[in-house]
Amino acid sequence: MPDHPTSTAAHRGLVALLIVAAFIISGGIHYQTPMLAAIAAEFQADAATTGWIPTLSFGGMMVGILFFVPLGDRIDKRRLVLAKFIVLALAQATMAAAPSIEVLAAGSLVTGITSSLGLSFIAITAEIAHPDHRGRALGTQLMAMFCGILFARIVGGLIAAHLGWRYSYVLSTAMLVGIIPVLWARLPSTRPTTNAPYGALLASLWKLYRAQGGIRRATAIQFMFGICYGAYVALLPTIVMDLYGARSVSGIIGCLYTGAGVGTLLGPWLAGKAYDALGAYDLPIAAGAALSFLAAACVALLIHTEKTHGKKTGLSGRG
Repeated sequence: MPDHPTSTAAHRGLVALLIVAAFIISGGIHYQTPMLAAIAAEFQADAATTGWIPTLSFGGMMVGILFFVPLGDRIDKRRLVLAKFIVLALAQATMAAAPSIEVLAAGSLVTGITSSLGLSFIAITAEIAHPDHRGRALGTQLMAMFCGILFARIVGGLIAAHLGWRYSYVLSTAMLVGIIPVLWARLPSTRPTTNAPYGALLASLWKLYRAQGGIRRATAIQFMFGICYGAYVALLPTIVMDLYGARSVSGIIGCLYTGAGVGTLLGPWLAGKAYDALGAYDLPIAAGAALSFLAAACVALLIHTEKTHGKKTGLSGRG
């Protein structure tokens, strides 16, 4: 267990700090989402090259979750979180000043890897929160992460449209640099829960996956939803730019992502209500799958309609 603050007020203040930190870091890999068209225009890059930016960021997140989050059981989470925060700030600053799309993509990869520290925050919150308020604290932190994602998508698009996409990363870097000293002063240390070697920690993930059928089912479902979400994130800016041919669409794209953000905020709450009422989670999952299919069908219909009316979409050669 961590070295707890001595008062209830200190507990609440620390939980609030973690919530604010979660909000800041969750946007790191999402500022790019509405800005891909502007980035492609500046570097004269095609859609395939620009697509590596979100691909590497979300791939980096997966790498960070798999290879770095388990270290929280082996070493002090405080050290792990602070190290990731510093590297994340450096990565965002590098992206703000990136001289080429290759450097931007590399910074995106590092951003994704270090952004996995959001899960470390969840673990710390679960340990330090009062047992009577643990669920509320965790729920609030998840909500803060979702709000950070929504903030990054909207603000990233607006900044790209009016100031330039680089200033989104300047804003992100400033927020990260501003909160690092506070975390350094307030974040408690945690004691390792295992002495198992690093390799054994990674192997335990596979053993847990094999032993628990519920985990296998949940990961398969989330894998499929992740493909749908990733395709939406990566392709929507290109589709909008090709259909309407304007660099200024960054702000429009940011607003379009608002719908996805609202769904992210409301989805867990609605799913929880359905589970409480029906005692089963199949209905919320089926509803989510149906909505994903409907969204894809709407985008396909839009592209088909624009092609039918003879507008250049630039999508026929890319399939």
